[in-house]
Amino acid sequence: MRLCILKIIKRNDDPILEQLTRVLSPLSGSIYLISPNFCGFVHGENKKNLKDQRHRSKLSGRLGCSFVDRFAPLGYLQKQLSLTLDVLLGRNAYDTVFLYTGAGPLVLPVVALRMLSKKIVFVYSGSLSLSATIIYGHRLYGKIMSIMEKLSLKLSDIIIVYTRSCVREFGLAAYSQKIAFGHEHFVNMNKFRIKKNLRDRADMIGFIGRLSEEKGILNFVRAVPKVLEKKRGASFAIGGGGHLYDQVTERLKNEKLNDKVKMFGRISHETVPEFLNELKLLVIPSYTEGLPNVMLEAMACGTPVLATPVGAISDVLVDGINGFLLESNAEDSIAEAILCILERQDLQEIAEQGVETIKKDFTLESAIGTYKKVLEKVNR
Repeated sequence: MRLCILKIIKRNDDPILEQLTRVLSPLSGSIYLISPNFCGFVHGENKKNLKDQRHRSKLSGRLGCSFVDRFAPLGYLQKQLSLTLDVLLGRNAYDTVFLYTGAGPLVLPVVALRMLSKKIVFVYSGSLSLSATIIYGHRLYGKIMSIMEKLSLKLSDIIIVYTRSCVREFGLAAYSQKIAFGHEHFVNMNKFRIKKNLRDRADMIGFIGRLSEEKGILNFVRAVPKVLEKKRGASFAIGGGGHLYDQVTERLKNEKLNDKVKMFGRISHETVPEFLNELKLLVIPSYTEGLPNVMLEAMACGTPVLATPVGAISDVLVDGINGFLLESNAEDSIAEAILCILERQDLQEIAEQGVETIKKDFTLESAIGTYKKVLEKVNR
């Protein structure tokens, strides 16, 4: 079977892309990747280095310009046209396509794939239309994204969701006949492991992720002074880049919190284990999520996680057993939860339960088994 991964995210070091490739590799003779900055084989006899841009189509590369990148709707349309061209140009390299969108539904490429009679597997990791509404602050763009998302879902042969909770939360019941449950997540326990005992860590609370509205970063920042009012010894670390970076930095400066909150910018995946091993608690205050990879990596490092119960999070985290769930992602709720958690006497035991959860449920072998069943369903 010749597989293709189609993604709109620009990063070539995207950890989820790396995981999906490793999961699919034992199941396929070749894997062809189509993304905004690479087009070529990432597995098989014709495998190319992701840094090698020569196989990117010249025609699609000419579509980009600084103006459309600054204006979201036009930039999104440009990416769709570019990816569609690469879908057509590489049509002989694959027969089944995994849509890993991350930033929006790929309607034009999906229509092209349907015209080419390719099998389409939509890896549905979260509500893209909800994210668009939260980010851009107006319902029209979210409505347009919702229509495109539904069209992509309708044209797909199989829709992969993490858990049944995601089906309910994201309103996917209408597609029940073609839904498969599974995930590409696995944790390398040799890399993500406890290097510093939780008892030896300072009271540092962290956030790692895209600095964007749907991730709840502004709520997290607003909770900081409320925590410090009652626990002056606490400190905070924020890792990640995004369009809210300057706003977050400015707020911390205005509130004279720079000595208590350190901004790390975007953290390479190689250094994430060291970052996590310095934290007493990782907070994920998102409005919408699928199954955050950083949550699983933190648990593997023995770092307790406090998260909003959205997407598949509550199917993994059991409040007070292997992690903690927020009642809401409002700033007061975040601050109150952080203060309570830092005072718990059983925090070490909860961290150890988190490690056991990862060892049991998030192995490479289990992920490969899940996707093997998905491919069997595709080819029936």
